[in-house]
Amino acid sequence: MKALLRLALIALLFLTSCSRAPELDTLRLNLAHEPATLDWNKASDAFSFDVISNIMVGLTRYAQDSSGAITVEPMLAKSWQISPNQDSYIFHLDQRAKWHDGVPVTAQQFVDSFRRTLDPSTAAPYAELLSMIDLQQTKAVDAQTLYIKLKKPAPYFIYLTAYGLTLPIRQDLIAKYGDAWTKPENMVANGPYRLAKWQHEYKIELTRVDDFFKGAAKLKRIKFFMLPEQSQAFTLYRNHQLDFVDGRSLPSSELRAFKPANDEVLLRLPLLRSTYVGFNNKTLDLHLRKALSYSIDRRAITQILQRGYQPSASWIPSGLLRYYHADLADPDAAYNPELARAELKLAQMPKQIIFAFPSTEEARLISETLQAVWRRELGITVELRSMEWKVYLSTLDTSPPDIFRLNWTADYPDPDTFMQLFMTHNPINYPRFTNAHYDEIVSRAAAMADSAAREKLYREAETMLLKDYCVVAPVFTNTQTIVARKEISGLVINSMDIVFLDKVSKHE
Repeated sequence: MKALLRLALIALLFLTSCSRAPELDTLRLNLAHEPATLDWNKASDAFSFDVISNIMVGLTRYAQDSSGAITVEPMLAKSWQISPNQDSYIFHLDQRAKWHDGVPVTAQQFVDSFRRTLDPSTAAPYAELLSMIDLQQTKAVDAQTLYIKLKKPAPYFIYLTAYGLTLPIRQDLIAKYGDAWTKPENMVANGPYRLAKWQHEYKIELTRVDDFFKGAAKLKRIKFFMLPEQSQAFTLYRNHQLDFVDGRSLPSSELRAFKPANDEVLLRLPLLRSTYVGFNNKTLDLHLRKALSYSIDRRAITQILQRGYQPSASWIPSGLLRYYHADLADPDAAYNPELARAELKLAQMPKQIIFAFPSTEEARLISETLQAVWRRELGITVELRSMEWKVYLSTLDTSPPDIFRLNWTADYPDPDTFMQLFMTHNPINYPRFTNAHYDEIVSRAAAMADSAAREKLYREAETMLLKDYCVVAPVFTNTQTIVARKEISGLVINSMDIVFLDKVSKHE
C-alpha cells in the first residue's frame, strides 16, 4: 500500500508539472529506499551514503586514474604527508573550506568526529574501521593542520580519508539539536549541495551551494525518489520522469530484451561488490551450511538475472586483482549437489529455517530461486520473509535470521574492507562468526605493506571463511548497469558504485 501511494504521489507530481519547461537544472533519480540515517558517524548503508556523499566532502575524495583504478584527490585537505612506515599522517586543510553557515572547517572537527565514532555510546556500526586510530596522539596541531596517529601501520588508510565515516562534524550543532541535527531545518553540511527537503518514504531534495569552495555544482537541484519497486521506477524513467536509472531500478525482466533508444545510452561497470547468502552460524550447524552452499548453481542464478553479473564463489571480488583467488572463485567447483547431500546427512536440522531478504524484485528473484533449489536438491523447505530496508537492517543487527541475502561494496579499494567484515567484534558480522585465528590473521594482514605477504594471509583467511567454516556463500560479483538519457553528461560512477553529482549537467 505504501509503495502504491509513493508511486501515485510521484506520478501526480509530474502530471501537475507537465506543462512547465523541462527541468534542465534538476536531476531526478531513484534512491530506491529511505536512508537509514544521514548521520555519517552512524550510517552503514549505500542509500544513506548516496545522499551524504553529495552534501559532504572529507579530507579527500575518491577518483579514478587513467587505467580506471581508484585513487584519492584533495578535497578539504590540500596536501598531506605520510610517514615511511604508514602509521602517521599530516593533513593541511584548505583555508577556503567552510560549512554552509560560513563557519570554517577546522582540524578539530575531524578529531571530534573520530572520537564520536569510536565512543561506544554512539553505537556506530562501522566504528571498527577507525579502531586503528590512536585517539591519545591524534590531534589538531592548529586550525588547518590535522595529525593522525595510528596504533599500527595501515597501508589503506589514505583511502579511508575519502570515506563517509571520517567526515568532520559540528559538535556544537549535535549538542544543540541531539538526534534531530540531521533534519533539513537543522543540518549544516560542507559539500556542493545542501539538504533542502526530506519527505520520508517519498523524496529527498538537495539544492546547490553557490559558493562551494571547489566551484559550484552544474545543476541547481537533485531529487532522490524512494521507489523500491524496480518496475515502477523503470516506468517513471520510460515516461521521462527520471533522468537515469541504475541496477536498483532496472527489472531483470526488462533487461533480458532491453535495447537502448536513440536518445539513450547503456553502460555496464564491474563493481567491487560481492553478493552473498549469509548463514547464521549460531542457528545452522556447519554441515547444514555446507549443504546449502554446495547446492547453489551460481551460473544458473546469474543467467536468470541477466545483468552481466560474474558468477563467483569468492568473497574478495575480481577487481582487487592481486588478492583475487581464481580457484576459490570457481563457480563450477563450488557447485556440488552430491557433496551437498552427503553433508546434509551429517547435519542437525532445525524445525524451521527462515530466509529473509530486502523487498526488492532482484532480491526476491534470487531468494525464490534458492528456495526452489534447496527444495529440489536437498528436500529442504525454507520460509521466505521479505522486509522493508530499515526493518531488514534492524533485524540483521538485533536477531539475524537463519539465512539472509546481502551484498557488500568496498568502502575502500583494499581487501581489508571485505575480510574484516566477519571479525568477531565487528557489529555488522551478521553471521555471528567467531574465530580467534581468523581475527588474528586478518589483523596482521591489514597492517602489512608487503603485498605478497598480505596475499598469503588473505588466502588463508578466505579459505577459513568459505570452506572450513562456510560462514557465507558468495554467489556473484556485481556489475552496475545504467540507462541514461543522452542529455545527461558528466555522470561518472566508480567501481565502488559511488556517484558524485556535482559534475553532472543536462542539456536539450
